[in-house]
Amino acid sequence: MKTRALPGPPQRVFSTEGATSSRAPRESIVALLHDPQRWPVWQREIVEANGPAPLAAGDVVEGRARMLGFGVQGHATATEVNPSCLEKDVIVGVRMRVRVEVDEVADSVRPARVTYRLVADLPDGPLGRVLSFFLKRRFKKMQALVLSELSELRP
Repeated sequence: MKTRALPGPPQRVFSTEGATSSRAPRESIVALLHDPQRWPVWQREIVEANGPAPLAAGDVVEGRARMLGFGVQGHATATEVNPSCLEKDVIVGVRMRVRVEVDEVADSVRPARVTYRLVADLPDGPLGRVLSFFLKRRFKKMQALVLSELSELRP
């Protein structure tokens, strides 16, 4: 995954990656990923997302999310969209790069493998470090929930 540094002083970076297999075929999962209005189905933090469907690289999605008890406005720019992945540059208070890859596997019960990768620029300073402590825990839980939701999709 390519990441771009923000201008200014060096950022504190957090990353997490996980994978699961899914009951749904690859095409169904990719269709869900490429439709911003359906993002709340697989990512609970997202309250609403509005953008073109299916997504193409460069498309911008605007929306609302809830995390750590806060409601925030945000936007995501699709940086890579293809038949096996969605990568987006997300800003919702902090900047994140999220990449979801879906690979076909030879398994009749769980025919797809989903990999979820998140890289976030964490806030700096004394209060930023406190917030970062909670954000890192939330990002890991968010990743587990996303993988769980995508794992249990039905064909």
